[in-house]
Amino acid sequence: MLTNSGLPAWAQAQGINYISNLKGKVEVKRANRSTYQKAQFGTLLQPKDRLRLDKLLHSTVAV
Repeated sequence: MLTNSGLPAWAQAQGINYISNLKGKVEVKRANRSTYQKAQFGTLLQPKDRLRLDKLLHSTVAV
């Protein structure tokens, strides 16, 4: 079952962090990786992941 956010209900119930809004270039670096990769809507985030944004851009992370 999907919720209004587009994520499964179980993901919201467990407090999953994900990118819910993107504008411009947003990249994510996983804790166990050495390079950044392109982030997309719905990208799941772990506590030690890092986000990199272009100047003057923003992203919303739903908690």
